[in-house]
Amino acid sequence: MRLQPEEIEAIRQAALAVFGAGATVRVFGSRARDHLRGGDLDLYLEVAPGQATLANELRFRDLIERPLDELKVDIVMHERGRPRGPIDQIARRDGILL
Repeated sequence: MRLQPEEIEAIRQAALAVFGAGATVRVFGSRARDHLRGGDLDLYLEVAPGQATLANELRFRDLIERPLDELKVDIVMHERGRPRGPIDQIARRDGILL
């Protein structure tokens, strides 16, 4: 995975601050595999029911913006208990848990 330890920690801390201890974060897509090239960072957040709101996503983005040096970040959020779509299945299967 092509993230620095301090970037991983910033993502973990932001998820904890916004979504609480029950949230999980996975990196998926090109940054999850060292042999692939890609410019953006794809994050998959699994959160408690009611937490996948735009306001929470914006708070999370705000907290990671500076530590990730304004890297383009794509976020997919999934509320536990809801049906999983194809992107959820891919992120869970191929993603690296932070």
